[in-house]
Amino acid sequence: MAPVTEVAAEAVAAFAEALGIELPVIGEPVANAAIGASGDDSVIVEFDPLGSPEAVEATNKLVAATGAIVGVAAAAGAAAAAAAAAGAASAAGAAAGSAGAAGSAGSAGSASSASTSSGTTGAEMNEDVMDAMAEAGFELDAFEDSPPGPGDRLGFMSLALLTFLDRPSRIWTRKVAKFSPAVSKMINDGVYLRAIFGSLAIIPTLAAIALAVLGLNENAGVLMHPPVAIFIAIAVIGLFDSFAGVLGILVFILGSIPLVEFSRIEDWRLLAGTLVAGFGPIFLARSIRNFRHKPIPGVDGLVARIGDIAFASLMGGWVASLIFRALPALTGLTVPAANHVESFQLIATTAIAIRILVEDLASRLFPQRMDRLAPDDVPEPPKAQVFTVLILKYFFIVFIASAFMGFGLVVWVAAALFMVPTLLEFVRDRLPNIPFIWRWLPFGLPGLAMILGLEILLEGALSDVFGDDPNFSIIFIFFLLAMIITLNVMAILGREGTPGETRFFERPQFTWVARVGGIITFVLLYQFTNML
Repeated sequence: MAPVTEVAAEAVAAFAEALGIELPVIGEPVANAAIGASGDDSVIVEFDPLGSPEAVEATNKLVAATGAIVGVAAAAGAAAAAAAAAGAASAAGAAAGSAGAAGSAGSAGSASSASTSSGTTGAEMNEDVMDAMAEAGFELDAFEDSPPGPGDRLGFMSLALLTFLDRPSRIWTRKVAKFSPAVSKMINDGVYLRAIFGSLAIIPTLAAIALAVLGLNENAGVLMHPPVAIFIAIAVIGLFDSFAGVLGILVFILGSIPLVEFSRIEDWRLLAGTLVAGFGPIFLARSIRNFRHKPIPGVDGLVARIGDIAFASLMGGWVASLIFRALPALTGLTVPAANHVESFQLIATTAIAIRILVEDLASRLFPQRMDRLAPDDVPEPPKAQVFTVLILKYFFIVFIASAFMGFGLVVWVAAALFMVPTLLEFVRDRLPNIPFIWRWLPFGLPGLAMILGLEILLEGALSDVFGDDPNFSIIFIFFLLAMIITLNVMAILGREGTPGETRFFERPQFTWVARVGGIITFVLLYQFTNML
């Protein structure tokens, strides 16, 4: 009898073949000159992201993909927050969470509230997707006042050996939030593992640190990201527990700093890109589809969980691939990770799906431990920290964008435009509200699909007009930013409906419309992410 893993692998392969999807061979390097993938992990040569028409096209797609993350917040942010507030007023008390460091309006994607209040299936999008890697726009405690589950009643779960991390987990989640909401939410991210396994959940953290040390030894004094297998292993640990993943990557980065040539910006970009791999994919996945919520009974609950797995896995895997794909453009080298973009995407997609199933297990068996391990509230950061983060974010955008725009005036202007959606959130309540826009502007996951589709159309239209221009990438970036800002303004102007109004597809009698729309949205997102 074939092992279960072989049967599962054959089933996945058959399903992919039926859909016409060609799965990558895990571990095999794949050459792609357009993104800086040499096809041989031992071949590392210089790479210019604007050095050929193919590279320019690939770079534009990478910029568009990154811009989509900005655009999601732009088009969906105010609308999603207002939708959550409207749902709370008209039904069962859903609430928009508090903001992260940049002072945005907070989490509007809690399936536990949105699903029960409006009859949808948890497909709402958190507002802070643009800032997810800096602020993590998802709530910390989704299990307040939960009744005990079967696991909560297990006597051995009160043993000191299994509970000595409980109190520090709760305390430090709250203490750190004042200085860094991102780190606070990293600490909180592994709560579901600590709920099930108690203090044994520290094992992934220790494993990530051990892998980081092994990676430093394997690199033997050469500045590079960890060897691919180790890099992926640490990143996968980060998908299950972002604090463990980022701690492992930080150990690797600290050990690599003596190898950095301080005047060489590409070295610093390499370390920055490596760092994001430790926590970026899961933060984006949770911000796009907040899958940590109380169990929802009946068919609605099943549909919600299927949606969680489908959307969070799709988007998290895509973001994971973007991180590996961006490294050659950031470093100017054909780094080994670029040869394994498709493998990492498949592994990350699968890992996130597994994580959601484990989260579901924790929510059903250990809801009181989930509640006990997370603080009921966290302090908001002071205004000085908010403005410091904004300034640092601006310079970080310049730091990254200069890889293909240089350090001239253009990159500083472009970075300022990238900041506009965040800055507009500070004045949103002073602008007029137009309910008509609120009724018809897509938000959440449909909003993301709309933005991706518009970006693809924009790139095609500009290619027809400016395709031969040597500055095409810069032209595309500024048109892209103009589109994102326009969508952001529209979302703010259409931030809420009339008092008590609910969008028609959120009404209980139109649940089937939301479900069919969810399937269509998933298909569109799958197609668009593949095109970018």
